[in-house]
Amino acid sequence: MCHGNLAQASANFVNAQLSALWENSKACNDKEPHKKDSKDIVTKHGTALREFYDESGAASLHAIFQTPHLEFLCNHELVLFLKVENGQYKVEKSRYGLKNTTLAVRLSYHFQDLSGSLDDKHCDISILSFNSSCICYAHSRII
Repeated sequence: MCHGNLAQASANFVNAQLSALWENSKACNDKEPHKKDSKDIVTKHGTALREFYDESGAASLHAIFQTPHLEFLCNHELVLFLKVENGQYKVEKSRYGLKNTTLAVRLSYHFQDLSGSLDDKHCDISILSFNSSCICYAHSRII
């Protein structure tokens, strides 16, 4: 792991970041449990999603997530695991409870060199591509 292939070291690093961001989000949710602007909190405060609420037309989704984690498949694809601890999905007049639902989303990623915008200091950032994503596993308990 220390020489050559750094995939496991990268996975450990990114998963530790996701875990810390999720803990920050959980603290925000615990402090202000009735705020429903989770999208705003995630983008402005750099947190990983702990709770999500969206209502569009006749459908709505409310979900509380456990800590997300990634598994790297190769140098350009990974799997993002999301586990819904508890939630509810409503569409028209039907309501479904979600408990212990796991989704695995396969994503491609690439690195982008930011050195030009940082006075030639070396900096790479990884970019996840959700445009080409697909759900590769779903296990749910709908109640």
